[in-house]
Amino acid sequence: MYQVFRDKGLLFQETTLAMSLADGQQTTGEALTTQVMVEIEGGSVLTKFIILAKGNRTLLGTDFLSSAGLVLDVKNANWYFWDNPTHKYPFSEELDTPSIAEKMSSNTCQLREGEGESLTSVQKEKLNLPLESFQNIFEPGGEATNILEHHINTGNSPPIYVPIIPLRKRDHPPKVPQIPGSSSGRRRNQRGRM
Repeated sequence: MYQVFRDKGLLFQETTLAMSLADGQQTTGEALTTQVMVEIEGGSVLTKFIILAKGNRTLLGTDFLSSAGLVLDVKNANWYFWDNPTHKYPFSEELDTPSIAEKMSSNTCQLREGEGESLTSVQKEKLNLPLESFQNIFEPGGEATNILEHHINTGNSPPIYVPIIPLRKRDHPPKVPQIPGSSSGRRRNQRGRM
C-alpha cells in the first residue's frame, strides 16, 4: 500500500506512535501517516493509514471501523454497517492466517527488529542481500555439520575446570561430610595449628 500511496503522490508525515497490535503486542516506533479517502459500498470515509518503518507495512486501525460505522462478524465471515445490520456483506476473500511457525520461518533471513538501527537503508539492503541469497543455509533442520568443531583455545595453560558429565558422576563415590567430633583431627571451633 505504501508504494501505491507514494505513486499517487500522497504526502506523508513522520511521527512516533505507541501502538497495540491485534495480537496484544504493544510497541512504540517510528511511522509514517497519511490520510486517504476510502470508498466503501457507496460511502466515503477520510481515514488515517499508518505505514510502519520496518518493511513498510501499512496498517488500517480500528478507528477506521468506528468512523465508517462498520461491524465485523468474523464467525459468519461477513460485515455490515451498524445502522443497517440486516444488509450483510461477505468477506471478499478468506483471511490468510499463517501459523506462528510459518511467520517465524518466513522472515528468518532479514535483519530483526532492533538490529542495524544505526545503518542507513542502503546499508541495511546491502546487509540483507547475502542473507537472502544464502537463505537455504540458514533454514532449520538438516544434519550437523562436519566442517566446524567446538574448541576452546587455552594456550599453554590447562583448563581451570573440567565439568564431569552427570553419567560419569555416578561412578564416583559420594562425598561424605565431616561430622564435628569425628576423626578429622580437629575439634569443633578449635583454632590454630595442630
